[in-house]
Amino acid sequence: RLVISCAHCLKSVPALGGLVGLEELVIDSAFDELDVAALPPLPKLRSLTLQSMRLRGLDGLARFPALRQLRLPISSATDPSPLRKLGALEDLHAFAMQAPEYSWLAGMSALTDLELTSSTIVDLSPLEGLARLERLDIAWTRAITDLSPLKGLVQLKALNVDQSLVSDLGPLAGMRALEFLRITDTR
Repeated sequence: RLVISCAHCLKSVPALGGLVGLEELVIDSAFDELDVAALPPLPKLRSLTLQSMRLRGLDGLARFPALRQLRLPISSATDPSPLRKLGALEDLHAFAMQAPEYSWLAGMSALTDLELTSSTIVDLSPLEGLARLERLDIAWTRAITDLSPLKGLVQLKALNVDQSLVSDLGPLAGMRALEFLRITDTR
């Protein structure tokens, strides 16, 4: 595990290329801007956390074929299309993602944990085929009104829809695995 935590320290990122066995990388670099394409290939990287920075782009994520967990910073890059190449990703936290659309989620069938808190998602239909999904956090997504696309997610154990416009919980009725439901301050 490597944690890089400093302001303006991303100039040293290319030096990480020699760490081919690295499995977990956390970069907390306040006030810096990062293009993921600047990161060197890390073939065994399983977990990548980028926080307290601005992202210029997500291109380059394909250089991490073993990636299972990805945590993106607030106001991350608006083009999520490189995420489509991460079909084995199990855990995605994209807090406050401002993407124009979310159809790319439909192909992420390995996801078990998805956080889209405060994102711009307006339609949950791309999640319909995510049969392995166990945890979903869509709190503060003011455009979400319909939970019916979640009906078939029989593995779903935890759902947070705080501060949303959801008014009908009927689609959740048959979810036997659901253990945690948070619905405060909804319509």
